[in-house]
Amino acid sequence: MRLKSRRKGAVLALTLVVLAFGIAFSGVTLYVIKNLFYSTKSVIDDVALTKAAESGLEMGKAWLAEKVEEAPPLPRQSAGIGEKVDVPSDLEDLVVHKIEVPASDSGDIGLEVTVYDLIYEAGMVDSAQLFLKGSFPPKVDEDVLKYIGSRRKKSTYANSNMRESVQPSSFEEGKYGAYLIVSKASYQKREKVVSEGILVVID
Repeated sequence: MRLKSRRKGAVLALTLVVLAFGIAFSGVTLYVIKNLFYSTKSVIDDVALTKAAESGLEMGKAWLAEKVEEAPPLPRQSAGIGEKVDVPSDLEDLVVHKIEVPASDSGDIGLEVTVYDLIYEAGMVDSAQLFLKGSFPPKVDEDVLKYIGSRRKKSTYANSNMRESVQPSSFEEGKYGAYLIVSKASYQKREKVVSEGILVVID
């Protein structure tokens, strides 16, 4: 009887060990699957945010192209030509257009597109505030435009986005525009921001 009891006890102990190992293995498996799920979802969300942000750039370029086709003058910042813009407190004064597509309750991605005018005169610069905010649309001045014009004029190959016959006179006031399009896509607590600079020349 004692031999049988010992055998039953050994079998029970072995069963408990196997059961405990099975539970531990299942827990590890669920942990790995959970991590893979969230990693995959994070990649998918990032791709979706990037695509949405890039589509915002196209929306901004489409608006700008429409305005250029209409007639001069080109879109200008609210501060107006000749008025100095304080950095970074007068950021909104550089805005010439804004597109907002709010996120819906169904979980759609929210989109905010802002078009900045880069032709401005800087006034007071608050370095501390600029450091905290991280960035400010760069100024495009006459020297930059002359450099771009000389590079375009000296081009030795044909390109659909580059005219070889552009003359420096094309960069006279009122005939050119420099803009920065910033597109921000947001989903829940995640954001993706992309930007692109646009130079417009009216012949």
